[in-house]
Amino acid sequence: LKEAYRRFTVNRSTVQRWHTKFREGRITIEDDPCAGRPSTVTADNTNASIIATLLDEDRRITVREIEAETGISKTSAHRILTQVLGK
Repeated sequence: LKEAYRRFTVNRSTVQRWHTKFREGRITIEDDPCAGRPSTVTADNTNASIIATLLDEDRRITVREIEAETGISKTSAHRILTQVLGK
């Protein structure tokens, strides 16, 4: 079974951690929200809207061109393209 389902298994330490959490009263394996400021890329859809508009105008626009036209960093532009817009 281990060989057949290798991609879908979790390691022993993960199962032990879950067991401890459930024993303490936890009802889900979802992570707690992280402390700190939320990511502005996903929290603020203004940048995503701007980039989506640019893509509608020119499907071949590069991340560098997006940065030059909008002032949105290349890293943020790439993250918006891949994670928010799914491009």
